[in-house]
Amino acid sequence: MEIKDLYVSYKTYLGELKVLNGVNLKVGEGEKVGLIGESGCGKTTTMRAVLRILAANAIIKGGCINFKGKDILRMNDKELSEIRRKHVTMIFQDPTAALNPVFKVKDMLSDVIRFSIGSSSEKLTKEKIHEMCLKVLEEVALPDPE
Repeated sequence: MEIKDLYVSYKTYLGELKVLNGVNLKVGEGEKVGLIGESGCGKTTTMRAVLRILAANAIIKGGCINFKGKDILRMNDKELSEIRRKHVTMIFQDPTAALNPVFKVKDMLSDVIRFSIGSSSEKLTKEKIHEMCLKVLEEVALPDPE
């Protein structure tokens, strides 16, 4: 993946706030990269741009994000979903305090159940995992957990 000259601004009541000013980053195949820096330096905005989950008031002013020869910023929803599921992810600053907006709640809960209970002797079928997910959602009083 390669980010080239990425510019992102936010519309605010005081006008336009420039947040990313020409970000460049290259990540080789199989490489894992963590973005670190001071609070407010643009780490989250950079990754939200890569995943195309920027806030509604964000404006991508320029640049491209190439992944295997295609610009993520111009991908359709199906292509983008494939990238998010298989290739690029973001661990938010406090992953225990928020759900990842890229994934369905069912999929995240299923992973937790599979990894935490999967090593027990009980055979976990998709149906059993689905049943356990519904139970958890009902326990936290989520309306219409289906």
